[in-house]
Formats: sequence, structure tokens, C-alpha cells
Amino acid sequence: AKPRKIDVMPFVLWHLQIADFVKELGQYEYHSNGLLDAPKVLSDIVESLIGAIYVDSKYNQEQVWQVNVFLRTVKSWLLFLTVVW
Repeated sequence: AKPRKIDVMPFVLWHLQIADFVKELGQYEYHSNGLLDAPKVLSDIVESLIGAIYVDSKYNQEQVWQVNVFLRTVKSWLLFLTVVW
């Protein structure tokens, strides 16, 4: 079978959009008060994570609420990556 070519451009653009958003978000200690527009792909990722956790936890809402801690960790990780890259 012939290998398929993968168009990496959307992934590069998503990375750049998320990196720009995280850099801008870093200017605000707690909340941007709606001054920043998150890239659509970022909200899709968060929604997918929350949905997967909800289903995998057998619809346990307490588990879903713990996602907040996870997302804070992800934010810290993204901030680190934008500094490194």
C-alpha cells in the first residue's frame, strides 16, 4: 500500500495559534475577563477531554470537576513550552 501524505500545515497553524494565545494569557494573573479570544481548536480539545473523562468515569461528575486541576497543569505546561520554543 502506498503511504498517505499528511498535511502538517493545520497542525502547525494550530500550534502557533495556541502558543500566541498562551503568551497573551500569561499577561493576566487569574482571568482575562473575555479580552482574549481562544482559538477554536483549543475549546474543541478541552471539550473532548472533559467528555472523555466523563464517559470513562462512568458519568461521575466529581471526576469531571477535577479536570480543573488538570487544565491548570496543562496551562503551566503550555506556558513553559512557549518560553522554550
